Amino acid sequence: MSQSVSGSQCKMAGVLNECTREEQRAAVRFLWAKGLSTEEVHREMHPMYGDNCLSRKAVCNWIQMLNKGRENIRDRERPGRPAEVSTEATVQRVEQIIRNDRRVTINDVARAVGCSHGTAYNIMHEQLKFRKICARWVPRQLSEEQKMNRMGLSLQHLNWYTEEGEDFMARIVTGDEKKTVEKGKKMSCYEEAMLQHQAAKIDEQREQIRRRKEMEEELHKDDVMPLCNTLKVIFQTPKSLSTAFLVDAWALLYANSDGSSLASSDGNSLWLTQLPSWKWSHESRL
Repeated sequence: MSQSVSGSQCKMAGVLNECTREEQRAAVRFLWAKGLSTEEVHREMHPMYGDNCLSRKAVCNWIQMLNKGRENIRDRERPGRPAEVSTEATVQRVEQIIRNDRRVTINDVARAVGCSHGTAYNIMHEQLKFRKICARWVPRQLSEEQKMNRMGLSLQHLNWYTEEGEDFMARIVTGDEKKTVEKGKKMSCYEEAMLQHQAAKIDEQREQIRRRKEMEEELHKDDVMPLCNTLKVIFQTPKSLSTAFLVDAWALLYANSDGSSLASSDGNSLWLTQLPSWKWSHESRL
């Protein structure tokens, strides 16, 4: 009877799947106090803790520390940088710094807030959704006021296209970024230069449209409709054994009212054989 009772007392109830390291260290300390060796302590613990059991090396280290007089089984405080948490106040401060100076760098923000470079980068890109355009930080998400202004400009362009047709499209200056200037806002030297360049292009396109309309009106007034075709002459002048240049020469083929040609060509050049009997003015551009 005594043997059966002792056998039931030694029978293990089950594996401890959930346990903490401090709990296992307490078991190591208990078995060490009973006088068990490192191998015996590990052998006693492994069936109870299974895969979560401390390694033999860890058990050996703890027994050595217990032999040297250590009694506390908790981890000692170790020096090191505390974990950084981007609080709401930190995020608001970073946003205020960027809005005050759009050309501030990530390192400047990190020094001003007192965080690491990675934390500042995460706040600016992932939380505030800022991105850099022309060395300036701009918000990726438009505000409601900016959305309304953008829709108003789009509707205004649509009305102009309805009134003017393709002539309005000829005045559009395209680019890879959209740009609108708010009234009363001071522009940088770069922005002023870009606007002046775009305005000059628009004026040039308007002048071309005006000249084309004048030419068409002059032709209809004289009741003369010459035959105007585009002649594409290809010059092949080898620069080397494997290279050739293709030069597009644009010219007008003149014709009299009776259909006789006023121009001749040998394939390399085009010239007038006689002057036309009617007035003609045209500006050709390559």
